[in-house]
Amino acid sequence: INSNNSSVIELPNQPNRYSITRSDNLNFRATLEPAKDLRIELTATQVYSISNSSIYRYHDATVDTLLPYQTGFHKFNLMDQGNYSISFFAIGSSFERSSLSNGYNSQVFDQFLDYRDQISLRLANQRALDDNNYTPDYIGPSDDTTGGQRVGYDGFSYLSQDVLLPAFLAAYGGYDVNNVSLNARPKLPMPNWTLNYTGLMKMDMFKKAFQSFTVTHGYRSLYTMSSFITNLQLEQRTLQGESMNDIRNQNGDFLAEYQVSSVTVSENFSPLIGINMRMKNNTSFKAEIKRDRMLNLSVVNNQLTEMKGTEFVVQVGYIIKDVRLKFIRVGANKAPV
Repeated sequence: INSNNSSVIELPNQPNRYSITRSDNLNFRATLEPAKDLRIELTATQVYSISNSSIYRYHDATVDTLLPYQTGFHKFNLMDQGNYSISFFAIGSSFERSSLSNGYNSQVFDQFLDYRDQISLRLANQRALDDNNYTPDYIGPSDDTTGGQRVGYDGFSYLSQDVLLPAFLAAYGGYDVNNVSLNARPKLPMPNWTLNYTGLMKMDMFKKAFQSFTVTHGYRSLYTMSSFITNLQLEQRTLQGESMNDIRNQNGDFLAEYQVSSVTVSENFSPLIGINMRMKNNTSFKAEIKRDRMLNLSVVNNQLTEMKGTEFVVQVGYIIKDVRLKFIRVGANKAPV
């Protein structure tokens, strides 16, 4: 800043960036009691954070003729960087059995592969509406000369980030492939829940044997886009004078506005089913079956990883009444002075 007239100094080599950060954190919680002995706690979350930064400096078009800017102040090296997570609902594919006996075949994975064609078509049709010079031609396996890397509609192959992420979201999240968000960031958080049921204590056989008997169940799932960042290659090539409507990568796909390294779905049944009881003789018993699953789709190497786990928990306790504990003080007695 110029101290004389409070105006911005015309400094072409000003290197400092300024940034603006925005963070939204939404949490929803509700408690339902559809029956006297049934309690359901619902939760939903959405976290969105983005940082916008750039270099705001003076540009002299008579000196620097490479950049397509007029003389004056402009924003250079614009960059957005953020992350996104939202409560999810992936229970539709949670109990799919995939083992050596069926060749580790997965119907939901096959559906994910099929959805790529429909997402590719949606993107191509949308591009045709925005760009009159674009024709949504389909490149089949017989037309592809890269060994399968360009199969799909022109500019949106099956390996394109813009195709993979919405197809994954539709397949594993149960979304309609014709309506799923093409930016792979769903807007509506899905409910997760914890359930407790004590109604079995109304039955005479339970009243005679137990002081309390509770059945529990819980479900939590989270969809995370750990990082998305402005595609700097797209920005650079735009500044070099290339038409933004037709900037492609080496595979022939249109460059995405944002680069995403991976998306993750975590899912926990904590527990899938559990019982917590205390008997008349003061013996307590707790048993739970827990399941968890982790899905990670890496756009860097086009690899989908799925990990599953099952945990069995058993706890037994006994309450001993009227037990007295005497604590002995160790050390020399202090004599009064």
